[in-house]
Amino acid sequence: MAPRIYHCRPLLIAHEADGIVFHGNMDVEFVPSQPDEMRGRAICTRAAVDGWVPELNVEQRFQTLKLQDPDIRARAGMTLIGADDEGNEFAWYIDKSADDYFLAWKDGKLPEVEPA
Repeated sequence: MAPRIYHCRPLLIAHEADGIVFHGNMDVEFVPSQPDEMRGRAICTRAAVDGWVPELNVEQRFQTLKLQDPDIRARAGMTLIGADDEGNEFAWYIDKSADDYFLAWKDGKLPEVEPA
């Protein structure tokens, strides 16, 4: 399968120990692995913070609301779970998933994500 570009509005990157390490609009290239296309490699197309260009070896990918509906203001989202090349584990929340995570963080009710 060919690489895909996700236009994340927004992308939220969370680290278990450091909390939210990036939140903002970002384009992400996802290159699926073979034969399991739910896994792969995600790479931000530009630097996020202080020259850091986030990359993630995706072990788990979760979709939310596969069908977007502007009439009821529902939009899709995705969560990517994995680690960078140095072994640091991150969760990337995209679009609706980022919105939900951020609102839960503000309310002090962060969701639990089971590791791969």
